[in-house]
Amino acid sequence: MDAAIHAEDLCAPWLARHGFGESAARAVAFHCVATDLFASDILGFYTRYLGPWASKLPLTPGAERLHFGSLFSTAAVAAQWERLERAVFAALAEGDAAWRLAVLGASLHAVHDFYAHSNWGRLDWPADGLDAPTWHGVPRALLARLDIHSATGHGVVPPPGRCTHEELNADHPGRPGFEIAFLAADKATGEWLARGRAWAGEAWAAMLRHQAPGIEVDYTLVRELAQATGHWRGAGPLQPARLAAGALRFVPRLGGEAARQWLVRGVGRRLCEGP
Repeated sequence: MDAAIHAEDLCAPWLARHGFGESAARAVAFHCVATDLFASDILGFYTRYLGPWASKLPLTPGAERLHFGSLFSTAAVAAQWERLERAVFAALAEGDAAWRLAVLGASLHAVHDFYAHSNWGRLDWPADGLDAPTWHGVPRALLARLDIHSATGHGVVPPPGRCTHEELNADHPGRPGFEIAFLAADKATGEWLARGRAWAGEAWAAMLRHQAPGIEVDYTLVRELAQATGHWRGAGPLQPARLAAGALRFVPRLGGEAARQWLVRGVGRRLCEGP
């Protein structure tokens, strides 16, 4: 999904319904968007320049997992859902509120991207009596009969019969399948927050009221970076000068609480753990 859709159309309304304070909600939204900054290609935007060579970079497998990318069968998709759930369950059982908010935001990015980066929005759900269902809302027997797969990104070359991100994505309005993908991702956001609350247990209350220092500045800067790469709301051109300026302004923030969850505590790596 485009960054604005992640943060403002999907996260913000659901976080408010679940009682997150303004600062805590902004932290979750920041981490949802920052998954592209720290675990993908918003800052470097290397894929468009390196092409297939990007798939050789060490961070590519993890980046693909956090975007639900390069999954070429229903079984592979199911395995990634199980991997993500195990990782989030374990990560929410430890650490302080800042860590848990980062886990929640980054994992929501992955949840949203499943619907936007797979063929989910292009399936004929009304034929099965369903209306933009979520992964967890489809009977397992029906899932087993469907051919569900996701696009490749980061220079990964898809096998025959599968698609690149450019071919399959439903990241913004105007893309095939966006309406269904968005409705499903919206429902899935509420489902994921309910599960997160159960997994976090008593720590959930501290998450709701956490005061994240400097989060408004951090969010404003990551928003600017997303806009500069044409990944905010609808496809747009890369703006190199604006991207460079935004990156320079973000550098002093790398020692702050929000960035530390990625650069020191490794939330991205943590959510990619497991076989």
